Amino acid sequence: MEDHLAPLSNDLLRLAFRGLCLPADGARVADLCCGMGNASRLLATEFGAVCTGVDSSEVLLRAARERALAEDLQQKVEFLSGDARHVDLPSSSFDLVLAMGGALTYMGRSEGLERIRLLLKPGGALLFSDLVYLDAPAPPEVVERLSEEIPSDPVKPLSLEPAVRAVFEEGVFSFETEDSYRALLALHGYEPVFAFQVPESAWNAYYRRAVLSTREESTPFPTSVRIPVGTDELAAYYCWGGRWGLAYLVGGARLSG
Repeated sequence: MEDHLAPLSNDLLRLAFRGLCLPADGARVADLCCGMGNASRLLATEFGAVCTGVDSSEVLLRAARERALAEDLQQKVEFLSGDARHVDLPSSSFDLVLAMGGALTYMGRSEGLERIRLLLKPGGALLFSDLVYLDAPAPPEVVERLSEEIPSDPVKPLSLEPAVRAVFEEGVFSFETEDSYRALLALHGYEPVFAFQVPESAWNAYYRRAVLSTREESTPFPTSVRIPVGTDELAAYYCWGGRWGLAYLVGGARLSG
């Protein structure tokens, strides 16, 4: 069962984990804003990792603990209640820190990257996923070439409709582009290992699950936890241009030096 609260899949998550070349068994992992613990449970089950998840939602933590118990993972995973921006975890203790589902945006990207750097062992890895915009400027060389050869049709940046920004930013957040995310990682002492945008099929599968989760008959909590996607977000993505201007970025990086 996939419990992602964002457009991701277990197959893509496995791909990302393998790309980081974690220790063969017993890697220590901190999962910030862990939600229902899907990433931690997958790491423990398939990669032999020992994971500590942190989330401020008791609803999601209850679901995470129930699933871990059902999968007999009590010795491999623990889920702690707390705000990922402030929770007390031991410094220089983790081979990998997860900041999935926009955790860095929630924490404040610069503040979050610095906090994670303190948690990681030397050479430790970060895996993050987050929304990004697709309106990064074209390279200057491309702009110059096109302006010379097609002066009547200059390069135009993408422009998201205000409704799309209102829905996804919620009046609180702002997002990077892939290029600016890479620059931010370098600024805070990380070397990017890989980055990929999830395919449209992952978005479609996520939103399909979101729709179905609102139609299922009510079941005792926490056997079923609804994916928190409203009609406004569906419309912003499919009808108002979000799918042409937004991407979901998965990135891996290691501490420099």
